[in-house]
Amino acid sequence: MNKIILFRHGEHEDDCLTNEGKKQIHELMQKLDIFIGKSQDIKIFTSTFARTKMSAEIIAQGLKVEKITTINIIGEDDIDEDKIYDFIKSEEAQAEIVILATHVQHVRFFPQFFSFVEWATDKEIDEIEPGEAVMIDCLDKKIIELKRS
Repeated sequence: MNKIILFRHGEHEDDCLTNEGKKQIHELMQKLDIFIGKSQDIKIFTSTFARTKMSAEIIAQGLKVEKITTINIIGEDDIDEDKIYDFIKSEEAQAEIVILATHVQHVRFFPQFFSFVEWATDKEIDEIEPGEAVMIDCLDKKIIELKRS
């Protein structure tokens, strides 16, 4: 696995993306396209919430990824970073690029957890707005925040 990307779903109302939320995710998808390049080995996972699924579908369509897998360990109330780490290391999640469509707490705290466990560093993530992402570059051992303009 070269990159792990966690992104926060777009702005929503009643668990459905608003027009602004869809715009946020389209903008994020364009940024991801630049960072990812032409990789064909991409897996996308999403929480069970409609807003994350809708966000993942926009990303998948833009990156030409056919399959999105729903997992129940990255939900809004799930805060067990050990479970996410174990999943990332599992056979199911093995790909050159793994993308997780999730919620603010995971986008903020999992990269810090990962960098501590893998690299013995402590990278704190600032506030993450809807439609923003964090990319963990496993090869270069760095974390990149993908903020909106």
